[in-house]
Amino acid sequence: MKKKVGLFMGSFDPIHVGHIAVITKVLNLGLVDEIFIVTTPGNPWKEEPGASFELRNLMIGQTLGNEYQRLRSKVFIIHGGDDNWNVEPFRDKEDGQFYSYIQLGLIKEKYPENDYYIIGGTDVKESISRWKNSAWILENFKFLPVLRAGMGEGDTDENYPLPPIHLSSTDIRNAIKAGYNPVPYIAESTWDIIKDYKLYGLQ
Repeated sequence: MKKKVGLFMGSFDPIHVGHIAVITKVLNLGLVDEIFIVTTPGNPWKEEPGASFELRNLMIGQTLGNEYQRLRSKVFIIHGGDDNWNVEPFRDKEDGQFYSYIQLGLIKEKYPENDYYIIGGTDVKESISRWKNSAWILENFKFLPVLRAGMGEGDTDENYPLPPIHLSSTDIRNAIKAGYNPVPYIAESTWDIIKDYKLYGLQ
């Protein structure tokens, strides 16, 4: 029987308790066996991330390794390809942009034994039709709707006792820029990295 793996894709700029709530919810409901966190190097529709690909992954790794160790047996940072920290394998050769289909293809090629489910709200599912090579993505990857503020309505929430967390990475960045301490909305280890590297306009 194939392993069911959820693909939680995003900028994670930075990772916060809303992301952890989605991960925990999917695992609590037994919807997948494992979750791959897939950090996107860039988004052709958004401005450049506030933190580098490497630092965003470092924050994820520290968060899972420190504050949320219980998740480590089922949650992994995976990007496909031979070098997870090198973004070049994920760059489209024609226009130099980063697209999800490249990362998804590399993951499927590297771990062909799994069934994959893209985690997101129904708004994410609707937006996939605008992604590059969307037909291939929809043909090869199932969709797992989960409710989180800003992710649209999800079909898996009817019997779940805990409400979604209304939080976004933009909220965190704006709070930091305004001089506020964002803990506990982000992990202490994430906050330490942000302070060490003076990220998100921190003075």
